[in-house]
Amino acid sequence: MGAMSCKTKKGLTKTGLNAKDIQDTTFFNTSLCLALNEPRCESMSLRSRMSFNDGKSEQQFNATIRWKRDSVIWMSAGLMGFEGARAMITRDSFYLMNKLTRELTIKPISYFAQYMPVPATFGNVQAILLGQGIDIGEAENRSFSSDSTIVLKQQNGKLIQQAIVHKQNCTLQQWLLNDLMVKQGVNATFTTYETIDGRPFATGRHYDITRGDVVMKLEMEIQKYTINEQLAFPFEINEKYKRTE
Repeated sequence: MGAMSCKTKKGLTKTGLNAKDIQDTTFFNTSLCLALNEPRCESMSLRSRMSFNDGKSEQQFNATIRWKRDSVIWMSAGLMGFEGARAMITRDSFYLMNKLTRELTIKPISYFAQYMPVPATFGNVQAILLGQGIDIGEAENRSFSSDSTIVLKQQNGKLIQQAIVHKQNCTLQQWLLNDLMVKQGVNATFTTYETIDGRPFATGRHYDITRGDVVMKLEMEIQKYTINEQLAFPFEINEKYKRTE
């Protein structure tokens, strides 16, 4: 569901650091450039083709995703015009309605801790799903340059966060966040870019979520998107559905 790329409050550019804190001026300037390149919006709606592989099976489907900053992430997924599932993430809960099996799952936001190397708050879930950096606290900040890219790296005793940025147009090519203590992390790759609100917007995305020996892969091809429209997030709970743990 990490298809949107609107500006969030946290990230490599939202750590509270300033030029005095960061001796590496390339790190600071490139982080600032990324922030300036992020589309400004409070909400987004999009349609996407998606493919999900959890190592056991692969599913392909179409999805409508709606997002409101710091509030809710909503998705309806299906194929050939038939809705098979609906999901919603709020500031404190996760809801999943499987219409094929007539099952309903309701979990606290802490449910995502099993997939994240950072605390499972809505802000962190939002940042990871948006494919943006998060605040990992006090860390060493370094940059590395090649002919075409700049690598921004943050590392402390527990986490490593890294962004690969295209040097010419300052677009994010890859972002990863890994836990150094256990085998757990997120790796996002951004390919095709278009322009939204006068700024670059990645419409081709690939996510790898690692937990131990399990790697889940999510492929996204965003086909249509709108920003700052009045959105509805319908999620009527059917009492006839079986609650799952």
